[in-house]
Amino acid sequence: MFGGAERMTRLHLAMANALMQAEGYRSERLGKTLEDARLAAANTALVELQCDVALSLAPFFYATGRNHDYLTLAEEQLANCADLLPTAYLSGLWATKGLVISTGENNRRQRRLCGMPWI
Repeated sequence: MFGGAERMTRLHLAMANALMQAEGYRSERLGKTLEDARLAAANTALVELQCDVALSLAPFFYATGRNHDYLTLAEEQLANCADLLPTAYLSGLWATKGLVISTGENNRRQRRLCGMPWI
């Protein structure tokens, strides 16, 4: 890839931000761009960048009714990188998981997946 995985990830995130503003959260091109960002970030060792991408996917997944997919992605980030991430990133992942769970249609299943049955 031209410019390396980190540069491509940042390019895709910038494009995703522009698409969110221009086309809205349900844009097909937004979904493709965010997925490209996720794949590029996976090819780096930068856990903060991978978390940035995961957090950027939250509104898209929520807007398209893919709450379960976001919970799975956030849980993977927490399982794989929690000890490497700064507190702000951990808080972001936990907060977005909580928002997705509290607004989801199938809350009981989502709470179980999240490991927070008491919510």
